[in-house]
Amino acid sequence: MAWEQQQPLAAAFPAPPPFYKQFTTKNIARLKEVQHGSSTTQIPAEIEDREIDLPADLQCLVPPEPPSDGKFRSFGGELDVNEPLVPLKERDLVQLFPSPPLGRAVESEWTLDRASYLKKFAKSILLNFLELVGTLAVDPTQFAPKIEHLNRLFYNSHYLINEYRPHQARETLILMMEEQLARKEAEVEGINRIRDKLEEVLAGLGADGNNSIRSGDRMDMDVPQGSKDKSQKLWQIMDEDLP
Repeated sequence: MAWEQQQPLAAAFPAPPPFYKQFTTKNIARLKEVQHGSSTTQIPAEIEDREIDLPADLQCLVPPEPPSDGKFRSFGGELDVNEPLVPLKERDLVQLFPSPPLGRAVESEWTLDRASYLKKFAKSILLNFLELVGTLAVDPTQFAPKIEHLNRLFYNSHYLINEYRPHQARETLILMMEEQLARKEAEVEGINRIRDKLEEVLAGLGADGNNSIRSGDRMDMDVPQGSKDKSQKLWQIMDEDLP
């Protein structure tokens, strides 16, 4: 996109992307109208929203495709989703939580209580920040040690949080599959409910026909009111919307 080329490579406090101004209620409604119109014109399923001829001010409302090579840019730096998490010690950083014992690096054999350490790091960050404020009030030239302590705590916190990412992705997929399963079960339940109603109505119609045949009555052109009511009920049941 053109807006990507206009962005600076890096900035201490980067400005928001210019297209954020296009995310208005009016534009979102227009996008839904365009998508609805394209669906009624029987566009092939393989053609996605981003391939539809959208106005320039609506193109940024469609999420971009995931990077095919797994690489993306964030705050001016290039990141790779396939890159393994580098241990802190290999990056010459102080590690404030224990490593797996030798010979027991398998997660099922050894588990680190990450939540406990994250809580400790959060409390330490608040304490060091208060100490930093006090240091700046007394002697601002002595800020370096506290900044170093804060950086160390933040690096360790981010590392433990990143270790949660595979678990987060797995739990997200589980929730999505549970929602799909619940929706399918609701649809099946609705179909079964309508089937039972149809069988009940059809059984009643069959009983009325058998009674007429047994009685030897002549089949008149006028349909009895009871049969009309059951027929109307049958059509009403068939017109019910499934969940």
